[in-house]
Amino acid sequence: MERHNLQRGKSMAFCSRSFEQRQELFSVLELFPIPMEVFSADGISLFVNQAFVDFFRIQAEEIVGRLNILEDPYINHKLGLSAYLHRVFAGEILSLCDLKVPLEEINNRYHSAQIRPTENHMYQDIICLPLRSENDSVAYVVTVFMTKHIYQMRLDALKAKEYMDANWRDDFDLDLIAKIVGMSRHHLAHLFKKVMGMTPYSYYQ
Repeated sequence: MERHNLQRGKSMAFCSRSFEQRQELFSVLELFPIPMEVFSADGISLFVNQAFVDFFRIQAEEIVGRLNILEDPYINHKLGLSAYLHRVFAGEILSLCDLKVPLEEINNRYHSAQIRPTENHMYQDIICLPLRSENDSVAYVVTVFMTKHIYQMRLDALKAKEYMDANWRDDFDLDLIAKIVGMSRHHLAHLFKKVMGMTPYSYYQ
């Protein structure tokens, strides 16, 4: 299972929305230039804003009312986000850092999606905000996608991170990781710490 940098926050309570107030919420989120998606308490996609449509190149009708994030095999098992999502839908505010955007999967799944070759290595930080009803149960989950501009230095460090995520059961071998990335072990250790804030060995633990 791929590991991701996960951060948590205290649960927050929000008032539940009538249908009209829910539409007002969607109207406000539509104004944001950041991709956003709203899910029902049982995981069904209820809304995506225009920034989401523009970024992922998915028409709203292809995902709203069709995607159940809690039941999607790719998201839960291939990306390894099942435990994370169940915590979010139980009421925790959580974030994921440096999650690789699965553009190939998106392109294969949705007819309207089109990948540009330059976007093969794109990463996002994702924040999930549960909105609570008046009886303190989760009413909605708002997901915010913050795209990062990836430079070559960061790409090299993330390539090492991806390898460790995929092979975390194996013994740590900095020489092998450096060979896969295509640099010396000293350069990799220095670069990884500069980009990730920790040594490769510390991340591996």
